[in-house]
Amino acid sequence: MKRKKIVLFTIIAMTGILTACSFSLKDDSFYIPQAASLPSDDNIDWNDLPESWTGNGEKVTDYYSGNYYEAVADKYPYTEEYSQSVDENGIECYISKDYMDGLKNLALQNEINNRLQVAYDDLTADTSFFNQKLTDEIKQGDIYNASSSISPSFTITGNVLSFSVMRYNTIYSYDNDTGPIFFGNSEIMKQFNYDMETGKELALSDIFINGTDLNALLNPMISDELSATPDGADWEYAPSEGIMRPFRGLPKNYPYFTLGEDSLIIYFTDGNPYITSSAAVRIPIEAISNFLAQPVSKSSDSIMGETTFRMCYRTTNLLEVDYSLKNIKAFGREDFSFQPYLLKNNFDDPVISKINNSLLDEYNEIANSECPISLPDSSDESINRYAYSYLETNKPFVHLGVTIAIGDISESIHRYFDSKTGEPISLDQIIINKEEAKQYLSENGINIGDLSTFYNFYTYLPGELYVGESNDLCVNYVPLSADIFNLERFK
Repeated sequence: MKRKKIVLFTIIAMTGILTACSFSLKDDSFYIPQAASLPSDDNIDWNDLPESWTGNGEKVTDYYSGNYYEAVADKYPYTEEYSQSVDENGIECYISKDYMDGLKNLALQNEINNRLQVAYDDLTADTSFFNQKLTDEIKQGDIYNASSSISPSFTITGNVLSFSVMRYNTIYSYDNDTGPIFFGNSEIMKQFNYDMETGKELALSDIFINGTDLNALLNPMISDELSATPDGADWEYAPSEGIMRPFRGLPKNYPYFTLGEDSLIIYFTDGNPYITSSAAVRIPIEAISNFLAQPVSKSSDSIMGETTFRMCYRTTNLLEVDYSLKNIKAFGREDFSFQPYLLKNNFDDPVISKINNSLLDEYNEIANSECPISLPDSSDESINRYAYSYLETNKPFVHLGVTIAIGDISESIHRYFDSKTGEPISLDQIIINKEEAKQYLSENGINIGDLSTFYNFYTYLPGELYVGESNDLCVNYVPLSADIFNLERFK
């Protein structure tokens, strides 16, 4: 992103609040709101520019596990309706409607779908552009087209579900003898954002940590983007030739934004006081990540057979891994040394302490155990030996895995811990039909008396769960069918 001014941001951490301070601005009045009459549009009062615009969000210490969804055969968590019509003025209208389907929070799902329906109805009824622009002369053009399309889009990033519904209108009229009669277009947008963990509707200030100076943080970046030439702008819909006045800020409860995986996008709809038409400014996540109250996530695709699963996971990892421990010798053997991992615990969090103590117990058990007979102590140096561990922390659990191998033979052990409580997660907690599961495992050589004390299993994809043949290091894992278990807590 190109910059026309030098802006220095100082981050001060006090009592968990981050404050952004801006220095060396060429002209303070360029960013500080001044008394002036600005238009109001779609319930947005552009005169309501607070002198002190700060973040309102509390730092999120958890994230919404229900933002996980499966893209199975391109099916996402919404349903789609489509219609097409032509009215008496020859205006073609194409309407696409999405509705959320499959959210675990049904009350939130109903609220979002109601908001969507209101947006669809309002935009369908809004014919002001055609009422103002259409004339008999335009309609009588040799080539005449008037059309409108309504389409929604949504993103799920971290806890934030962003929905936007856009109506795009266009008129074109051409006379074969005299040439163009009229060409024009307009955009109308409805936008709303929800925290899927709390169900709260979010304004732009809500996604930033309480106390963050948003005038200092956002205004210079937005101003630079709006002022840049099309070639210099980071977002192609921010042309400088359309600027009507210098950027002074956004209203306090501004709703037109989308928090994406890579950027925060702020929209300027038709009727805004800065740009003659609509525009969108993209601010890279890395420029604001230290100030966000909401966790940011990424999505990734995994292939299982002919099915593609898409999983969202957080990148602002609230459970950081400590890599400082010395190597551990499994079974006291040098050839089976591996790097152990714990969680960083800078603030003496009792939950993290509980998980770390459990991890240390597992490491000590491996170090002091006898070497399994499946891993022979061979003097043949040509046989490859290795051991490793990993710690998965980007979901609502901590997953420890340790693998020790010699040649083609490997033994592994897995443990899951609840990130909220620090308690180990047992097989009993995710099995739906317990007796059917125990019978199936028994038929495959695994006899488990009490599922509530069995912890050696792992899962990487929806629809896959593997159970170890013992509660300790073992070679064989048996897959369970998806109708026996429930992986909701692992999403």
